[in-house]
Amino acid sequence: MANALWEYFRAGVLAATDLSNRHREAMALMELVVYHAQLFPEVLTLAADLSHPVYEAVYALTAKRYAAVLLTVDPGLHDLCAQGGIESELFPLKDRSA
Repeated sequence: MANALWEYFRAGVLAATDLSNRHREAMALMELVVYHAQLFPEVLTLAADLSHPVYEAVYALTAKRYAAVLLTVDPGLHDLCAQGGIESELFPLKDRSA
């Protein structure tokens, strides 16, 4: 969650002063916390087989295990899901450079 908020900050969607409040709000919405240790060694295999970073494989495999659709702003993570047969949606960030 924190990294997603950081991405919104980088894209100019959130101000730095809003990050803590948005993180607290997002954490209050969560019903389940998944400890990534339970995903290994399968996550390492997925990352190695598809040549993607382990942290991306953790997100993808978590979505797969819980039959969830992974919503991401990261095209690389979306690509990993497509390669791995994991349902995902790419949420485009508004281009703030224009």
